[in-house]
Amino acid sequence: MSENPAPVSGPAEAGTRPGRPRFGRDFWLLWFGQGVSSVGSAASDLAYPLLVLHLGGTPFKAGLVGLVSTGSRLLLRLVAGLVVDVCSRKRVLIWCDVGRAATAGGLAAAVVTGTAGYPLILGAAFLEGAFSVFFFSAERAVLPYLVPRTRLSEAIAHNQIYLQAATIAGAPVGGFLFSLGAPVPFLVDTGSYLVSLAAVLGITTRLSGTEHKVPLATSELFQGMRWVWHDRPGRASLVYLCGINAIVAAMPLGVIVGLRTAGVAPAVIGILLACGGIGGAAGALAVPQLRTKYRDGALLIALGWLWPPMLAVLAVSSAPWAVAIVIFLLATTIAPTQSIIFGYQTAHAPDELQGRVHSAVNLLSNAVTPLAPAVVGALVSWGGFPATGAALAVCALTMMACATTSRSIRQFSNR
Repeated sequence: MSENPAPVSGPAEAGTRPGRPRFGRDFWLLWFGQGVSSVGSAASDLAYPLLVLHLGGTPFKAGLVGLVSTGSRLLLRLVAGLVVDVCSRKRVLIWCDVGRAATAGGLAAAVVTGTAGYPLILGAAFLEGAFSVFFFSAERAVLPYLVPRTRLSEAIAHNQIYLQAATIAGAPVGGFLFSLGAPVPFLVDTGSYLVSLAAVLGITTRLSGTEHKVPLATSELFQGMRWVWHDRPGRASLVYLCGINAIVAAMPLGVIVGLRTAGVAPAVIGILLACGGIGGAAGALAVPQLRTKYRDGALLIALGWLWPPMLAVLAVSSAPWAVAIVIFLLATTIAPTQSIIFGYQTAHAPDELQGRVHSAVNLLSNAVTPLAPAVVGALVSWGGFPATGAALAVCALTMMACATTSRSIRQFSNR
């Protein structure tokens, strides 16, 4: 394929002034609904293991709930992409919100009536994760119908804002709600999904183009991966993003273990990690202005070169103020990087492949993420916080040397 294939035509082609994204009512409806439901989901994510412990379960059982939830997302990601490409995308959004609300509400009712056994909790975690992966695949696939394709990166950056808000607020809100009563977080989660459902029902824009006759066949599951593999800029950007995501996944455990070993209080560590959410939101807000002034490829490289020196700071200092600055600055780069790369994939993928390409992009960009915490845990055990910071800095340096010499990254564009 060409180095940067032209974006696929779509219904939302009206231009907007660069750097000043003006999204319509239907985009903001979807954004608001997802923002509310994301905070509810983040709160219930904390409540699930707390509920297991509250009912007398072991820490191992509590951890298994998170594994089941994450596992459902991984197992069903490619299937979700195919379903989104076969079915009406608005109906997928609606039924996923109905399913998530029914799951959270059913679990709350079981807790109230005293019938919430461990198998039921595992089942609820699996279902909520499964409905969520279908929902998010459909949400990304409908974005080209809600915003101009040249503004997709800015739209995705706006979505990063509510994800960062959920990261910051989810755990405190979940802990507070659970202190009011074990079923309360799940009741609030139910309400958040109903808000999302109302928002989706209020969308009047057609969210699918010409119906595509895609067979529900195993061979169709991997069409998104094939498209990504044959698109050189998309493939290069995903390899780059995979490295960034691996380091992002490794950092929290390294910070927690390293700082606790240095005697830093858990409350202080929590505040330091919250700096990442604040930095992520700041980075998302800056995307329109950054893309007005700089080329996408230049942005990816410039932002990426912040990582090696910042991670090197961790090799020489475990002072909380230094760690806070590093976490904040690095977090500001994540939303622009992800929004540019995801925006490219969404703008260039054919409409009939949107769901499968989105699923493939998420799967491939997080291919090594599950291994990162285990690797950094071994590094901390072996050499402590300085060795971990040095190793991550070397990894980032290698990654950026490869990205800087890649013509596909340098010339990357979603304009």
